[in-house]
Amino acid sequence: MPYWTSEQESKLKQMVSQGKSLEELAESFNRTAEAVRLKLKRLGLNIPLPLSPIKVTTATTTPPQPVKPAEHLIDYEGTMRLLLGAMKRLNEPNVSPEEVKKLRLLISAAKAYALLLARYSDTYGEELTDKPTDNPDEPEESSETTLRRKSPS
Repeated sequence: MPYWTSEQESKLKQMVSQGKSLEELAESFNRTAEAVRLKLKRLGLNIPLPLSPIKVTTATTTPPQPVKPAEHLIDYEGTMRLLLGAMKRLNEPNVSPEEVKKLRLLISAAKAYALLLARYSDTYGEELTDKPTDNPDEPEESSETTLRRKSPS
């Protein structure tokens, strides 16, 4: 393709100011859209963007409801026991590299969960506590977790 002449450059500037699309410019100058785009860039002109129809979406404005944790979540002490157990296992010999990855992931998740649980407790004035079961022979994992309002300090 031959070089751009000064007349073509001035016509290009004029057409851009009129809001012509990149495709229209390319067709007018008998050049590819990429060649016109590069010339516009070299001249410091904004590349015209194709107009697209405006999409209108509607949203409801119902206020968000506070999220309550499910009853099967573990409390802060349970999280700390889980964290301590994972850290102890990491210090034991013969831990496979895959188990190390899983334990580190578990530790990260337990730390994040403890922080979120503390933030929830501060925000809503409730904390998760383990409610012991009636049967002392049942394992500790089967105890129920309930929400309990913090007493005002």
